[in-house]
Amino acid sequence: ISSVSAWAVQTEAFFYMSVDGKMLGGSNLPDTLVRWIETPEPADSMLNITDAEAEHMFGADLAYMFIDLDGNESTGFMIGGAESAVTIVGKDGKILSSKAYAFVNSTWSFTGSVDAAIDGYRLEVGAAFESLGMTVEGMYHVTFMAQDWRCAEDFASVSLPAGILS
Repeated sequence: ISSVSAWAVQTEAFFYMSVDGKMLGGSNLPDTLVRWIETPEPADSMLNITDAEAEHMFGADLAYMFIDLDGNESTGFMIGGAESAVTIVGKDGKILSSKAYAFVNSTWSFTGSVDAAIDGYRLEVGAAFESLGMTVEGMYHVTFMAQDWRCAEDFASVSLPAGILS
């Protein structure tokens, strides 16, 4: 990850991440090297995921925005104390999945789709506060994570004052 940013306008949050290599480039893999799981939820060292159990995202890269909603890193998910997350999955420079999740009772639950766009090395994401569990009065800590198809990871963090541009 070479740079990250987060900002809010009215009731929408926006996230930006750039990388030194190719954003969501992924890799073409032989079937014998493929890793995949059936459930599409954020996780540490996330495996490749799909919307349909029959479809595998062979060699996909992932980008995450983990959002600490309560300002307490000891609660929520193990990465940044997140109670909310955005997960972007892609390969060959194309977005395959863009979703928001809530972490409640140690389980990730889908809360809605998010808008996302990429070019060669940058990712931009927009999501409604409602799907992320955010409010205009909040100040949030966001941990960005990029993970390639081999599970190599990089992290960066930034604060998001939700009410500053509302």
